[in-house]
Amino acid sequence: MAVETDTENGVYREEIPVPAMVWLAIGLVTGAGVLTVLAFINPFASSGSDLAGGLFIPAALFLILAAFAASFGRFKIFATNRRFTISAGMNAQSVSWRDIESAAEDLSPHPAGNPLTATLGEIAGQPGIIYAIGALRRIELVLKSEKLRYLVFPTRHSDILLGLIRKMSREARQTEASKSELSSFLTDDDSGDCGQPDGIGGPPPFPIPL
Repeated sequence: MAVETDTENGVYREEIPVPAMVWLAIGLVTGAGVLTVLAFINPFASSGSDLAGGLFIPAALFLILAAFAASFGRFKIFATNRRFTISAGMNAQSVSWRDIESAAEDLSPHPAGNPLTATLGEIAGQPGIIYAIGALRRIELVLKSEKLRYLVFPTRHSDILLGLIRKMSREARQTEASKSELSSFLTDDDSGDCGQPDGIGGPPPFPIPL
C-alpha cells in the first residue's frame, strides 16, 4: 500500500493492492505463456500446424483473462486540485470537486467484497456504485449527478481523505458561487452605464463645445 498526501495543495494518492487478484494474474499469464509456446512449437508431433490451430484460441482467451485480472490488481484513489478519481482496474469514476455535495464515513452494512468488487445498484433509492475490498473502512460521496448519485469506496486513511474531500469541495463551491456573482454583476444591464444613454462608448450626455 502506498499513500502520498499534500493537503496544502489538495493532492492525495492512495493505492490498495489486491494480492489474490495479483496471484491470479500471475497464474493466468504463466498458463497463457505455456499454451502459446505449445501452440507454435508442438513438441508432441512432427507437424505442429494442427495442434497450433487447436491451442491458439485457448491461448488467446487465457491472455485476455490474464490482462483482465492484472488490471484489477490495484485499487487507486487520486485527487488533484480539480478532480477526485477512483480507479479499480478498467473501471474508473472521476468527479470534479464542485459536483460533490457531501462526504461521510459509510457505516451501513455491505458485503465484505472478495477481494475487489464494484457493484452498480441503488443506495437510498438513488443510483450508485459500491467498491469493496475486504473489511476496509468506506467513505460515501453524495454527488449532484442524477446518473450516478452515490460513490462508496474503501480507504485506509478515512480521516485524512475525508478532511481533504470536505475542504476541496467546499472551496470549489465557494469559488463557483463567487464566479456566478461576478458574472451576474458584469451582465447586469445597469452596470457600467456611467450615465451615458447608450452605455459605455455611446454619445456623451451633453454636447462638447468645439
